[in-house]
Parts: sequence; structure tokens; C-alpha cells
Amino acid sequence: QEDICVAGQELTARVPGLADRVSFQVGDIIAMSKAGKIAQESFDHFMSLLVFLHIPDRPALLKACFDAVKPGGTFIIEDFAAKPGKAFTEQ
Repeated sequence: QEDICVAGQELTARVPGLADRVSFQVGDIIAMSKAGKIAQESFDHFMSLLVFLHIPDRPALLKACFDAVKPGGTFIIEDFAAKPGKAFTEQ
């Protein structure tokens, strides 16, 4: 969602010196990784918010994200999870 990245860029710009050290990307990370648009080991930190539940090919998604993070970097996933056999509102 490009609007969220724009908001992130605007908030980041408020902190002196931070905008030069932070980048926001919008797109299909699996396709971008396969096309070489995201270099391997190019991010110190990687954060995904409410994305993984929408991507059916999770092994490819995890690989693309893992490959993009530098050794020793952090990779944070925040998402919903559903328990088998339960309605989402019952959990």
C-alpha cells in the first residue's frame, strides 16, 4: 500500500538523519527478488505488517524476505493467525 509507505517516509523525515538510513518498498517481493530488483542481503531490518496472510506461496515469500536481510539482521512478521476449526471471532 503505497499510501502507508508515503506516510512512513513523511514520519521518518521528521527525525534528523533517519531518512538517509531508512527505505520503504512497495511491490511483490517474490517477483522483485526473482527479477533482481531487490539485492540479496541488502536490508539490515525487514518488517512485514499484515501481509503474509494474503500471500498463498509462503515458502517463496519467506525465502525472498530472508534472502533480502543481511546476516545478523532482523526480520519481523506481524500478522493474524487462525486456529483450525475455529471462527476468527472465537479465538
